[in-house]
Amino acid sequence: MSSSVTRCPGCGSSNIVDDDLYCQAQRVCVDCGSVVSEGISYSRTTAVARKPCLNLIKGLQRVKAICRILRVNNEIENHSQTYYTQAYQHEAFIRVSLQKKEVLAGCCVLVSCRLLNWPITMGTISCLLDADPVVVGAVYQEMIKILNIKAPVFIINDVMEAHSQEYKISSLHVPEAGRELEGLDEACRGPGGAGSRHLDRDWPSSHPHHDGLNLSVVAVLETQQAPPETHSGQVLSDGQSE
Repeated sequence: MSSSVTRCPGCGSSNIVDDDLYCQAQRVCVDCGSVVSEGISYSRTTAVARKPCLNLIKGLQRVKAICRILRVNNEIENHSQTYYTQAYQHEAFIRVSLQKKEVLAGCCVLVSCRLLNWPITMGTISCLLDADPVVVGAVYQEMIKILNIKAPVFIINDVMEAHSQEYKISSLHVPEAGRELEGLDEACRGPGGAGSRHLDRDWPSSHPHHDGLNLSVVAVLETQQAPPETHSGQVLSDGQSE
């Protein structure tokens, strides 16, 4: 029953107070003692906390799963879930297909990785989601525009260097591996050379960072052996597969 009653219907008095003497709360008139109302007010019984919809919950679970697959840190995972929640509630993404929402989940992880300098490329996200890189790039651009995110420019050499530093496979971390890598220099200069096959043989496919290790080692060796004019980083557009 509503608690908006301000006057007693019996005597017309406005001196009405809450009486909590009994187990059921009630409002009574001080002047005549009449019970004006009893029970919980209507506004209180219908006031419920808004719960996230099922698709949003599933989307956040998908974001978390992608982060666990890529083995990113907790900060990136939290950023990704925050961006997904903000983007999902926008009118541009709230009434779209489930496939686009899944791509949105991957894009939120991608932008979080770029902002925190974690070596993940758009091609990696596309392969993980089994999605068209063009679609992933379009959703990524739309998302950062809607959320007003200033994502850093992606340079392939920076990602390769980050791979080497993250997995501790550069000459600074493994100096004794220099002699073994010397024999791979010539093979790694060409695409698909013996160096790649050697790395595939030495790093089992069960290794969690197998592709990243192969990519980073080969690219770093190629960069170190290439002429100076080829050392400048190649900027890739976000709409293309890296």
